[in-house]
Amino acid sequence: MTLLMVAEKPLLAESIANFLSLGPVKTRKGIAPSCPVHEFNCKFKGKITKAKMTSVAGHVYTCEFERAFQNWSVDPRDLFNCKVIKVEANPKTHIPSHLRNEAKGCNGLVLWLDCDREGENICFEVMENTVDYMTKTCKIYRALFSSITKKDITEAFNHLGQPDERLAEAVDCRQEIDLRVGVAFTRLQTKFLKERFPKLGDSLISFGPCQTPTLGFCVDRQKEIDNFVSKPFYTLKVILEDHEGRNKTLKLDKCFDNKSDVDDIVKSCKGVQGKVIKMNVNELKKSRPIGLNTVEMLKAASIKLGLGPQDTMRIAEKLYTRGYISYPRTESTKYSSYFNFDDILNNLQETNQFREKVQLVKQNGINIPRNGEDKGDHPPITPLNYPNEYLNDSEKKLFDFITNTFLASIYKDSIFQKVNVSIQIGNYTFNGSGKVLKDPGFKKIISRYDEDEEIKDSDLIKPTSFIEGDIVIPSMFDIVKGMTTCPDYLTEYELISLMEKNGIGTDASIPVHIQNIITREYVSLDTSKRTLRPTKIGLALAKTLETVDKNLITPQIRAHIESMVSRIAEGKAQYENVLEEALDTFEQNYLIYKQNLKVLEENFAPLYQVQEQSRLFSKCGKCGRILLKVIGDQTYLSCPNCSLKFNLPQNVSYSQQTKCCPICKFETIMTSSLKSTKKEMVCPGCYNEKNQFMKQEHSSCLQCSNPECKLSYERTKTCLCSVCGGVMCLSSLQNKWSCFCNTCDSHMEWIDTIKKALPNDEICGKCKTYHLVDLTMKDNTVIKGCMNCDSTIKKLYTIKAVFYSTPTRKGRHYNTSKSRGGYTSHDKNKFYKHTSRTGK
Repeated sequence: MTLLMVAEKPLLAESIANFLSLGPVKTRKGIAPSCPVHEFNCKFKGKITKAKMTSVAGHVYTCEFERAFQNWSVDPRDLFNCKVIKVEANPKTHIPSHLRNEAKGCNGLVLWLDCDREGENICFEVMENTVDYMTKTCKIYRALFSSITKKDITEAFNHLGQPDERLAEAVDCRQEIDLRVGVAFTRLQTKFLKERFPKLGDSLISFGPCQTPTLGFCVDRQKEIDNFVSKPFYTLKVILEDHEGRNKTLKLDKCFDNKSDVDDIVKSCKGVQGKVIKMNVNELKKSRPIGLNTVEMLKAASIKLGLGPQDTMRIAEKLYTRGYISYPRTESTKYSSYFNFDDILNNLQETNQFREKVQLVKQNGINIPRNGEDKGDHPPITPLNYPNEYLNDSEKKLFDFITNTFLASIYKDSIFQKVNVSIQIGNYTFNGSGKVLKDPGFKKIISRYDEDEEIKDSDLIKPTSFIEGDIVIPSMFDIVKGMTTCPDYLTEYELISLMEKNGIGTDASIPVHIQNIITREYVSLDTSKRTLRPTKIGLALAKTLETVDKNLITPQIRAHIESMVSRIAEGKAQYENVLEEALDTFEQNYLIYKQNLKVLEENFAPLYQVQEQSRLFSKCGKCGRILLKVIGDQTYLSCPNCSLKFNLPQNVSYSQQTKCCPICKFETIMTSSLKSTKKEMVCPGCYNEKNQFMKQEHSSCLQCSNPECKLSYERTKTCLCSVCGGVMCLSSLQNKWSCFCNTCDSHMEWIDTIKKALPNDEICGKCKTYHLVDLTMKDNTVIKGCMNCDSTIKKLYTIKAVFYSTPTRKGRHYNTSKSRGGYTSHDKNKFYKHTSRTGK
């Protein structure tokens, strides 16, 4: 019998193979270069069994539309009902072929994919590429594990289960909803905006069922900031002596809008004795942390470690695959009754960093937190082993945080005395409080990132400060003016909390949604404060969605879909029913949105309105319609029909030509340099899409070597440039009396007796390099020859050269100086010389 085992990542496959092997592990390459195959013997159901362990690299397939519907010309509404197919997520990795090849002849399949919905979905992707290639009696097993340790892997191998199709279907359903809805709305609004605002260029105004509610939370905070008006307020404090003769400060709990009201209270209380009417001393506990789940880790990493959600998950995944922490994607915060704390503590006790803290926990005895919730997925995130390799600063901070949180969660509560005192002065009651730490408990363990700031000032009210019934004399009243404070932009911590509370995304997808709105430039991230500020684009999109249909940006619809998808995973709802309900809802939203696209235009007009001069110019080679030339900070062509932008050379003048490029069908444009006399033919299509005939990106026809194109230098080269060694090219589309070098700014001028000069397709028989030219004289006689070889034709033209040089020292005749090489320009930005060299 031979077992095929498949893990989710190559490193995970290697670790599991080493844990299960009874002897040496032989490693070889497979069809997939990044996924080696480990061969070994293991003990399976009491027998020595041959095994092959390999891996995938995440999802094998991704959800996509059929080819016909990938074209943006398709009506976006059709995407709600067209066929969706599964395609290879990364064809270059050859994962399907790799799995099929390794499955041949195997009798059993053990799936070691991550134990969450995504992992379960990948299980069935693996099965699709293995089961049909194995023996007919093959059996399928699912390994359930939460950490990469020898003990847990062996335990999982000895208690194998079955893959759960319901979890896989839940992922398929969510993927299909997100694909259909996201692409339909994205294409609708992007195409509409590009038709109206060519300045938008290649930008994509994307939409996502989770992305837009996430943006909505950030915009709501922006509205609070915009609407905030700072107002003054006043508080009243009283200073008096306690039993130890120390000044203590108490205050009225109420804040006042008018200072005059506070002045009246001060007048009524001056000269009046106070009486201690309440003195309460209570011993309270601050509970140790509960188990750490993914969302709490993300929030703490942002606010305390300065790490973004996506970076945090990337680091956590790395620590997990190396066996340093348990599985980092979990919703549970409660340890199970059979959780093995001792092994973890023993591993940590061997390190200098945590030895003392572990001893504290062992001496006190393990205290499992009473609170927390077991979601039935994975245990809370805990350390497993101390890293035996170098960790960078971010990795070390996250590992230390996870370890300290774990140790603190099983130590003892912090105990303190809370003191509350109330003193009656006239008709007003002043209150004060204090907190005295009796036993720090878990605070001895918690790292500096988690410490609470204790009250340490001299105003601390102690249990011995006052006695109920005491008479005290106020020594001073203090009126303190304050201003209401504007809220700051939403922090990552707050955003993650809102997304969790409103059911937007999962512990695995929340970091992705946040990163998406940053990448799309809907919000900007202040890394120093970890705050998210909506950009003008984000505000314009949010305003549009909110105006047209609030359901598109508020979390209610998405939260409902997430709950329905969860019901699929629980076996309480059918895949088809959930998919149909969700798509029907969003299709109705789509139709409402489409009817109100004018709102989208109004909100984006201030951002992309073309204020510059624009006019019809040249013809598009893709659709055949007239292009729009937009002249502003930069000049470019825009096709309203194709929603495409075509860049042009800058600092030149443009003239429209009538002939089209035979390759891409665009009408050509003649560009004339503003710094010299050089002219170049440019094809907008080829200029913006580099091909194998172009020397570099954004090349003109003079740099094109395509032998099939009559405009390229291969078809128009006439002679060697005597200035730079480049090639002089002649074209009937250019000035009839000139040709230009494809390398430097030199150009050629014919003598006055030449009426017309045209290139000939015939190659010179002598040099076998350059094309012959047909010269028509003013008397209509025609001369045919090679400009490079025929001495007769060489006498008929002059090459005008342009040399760029460095500026010379200013002299008496600086403004009109001459040099031996010809006239020298003294424009401070242009230094070049014009010289003449004949073809003789």
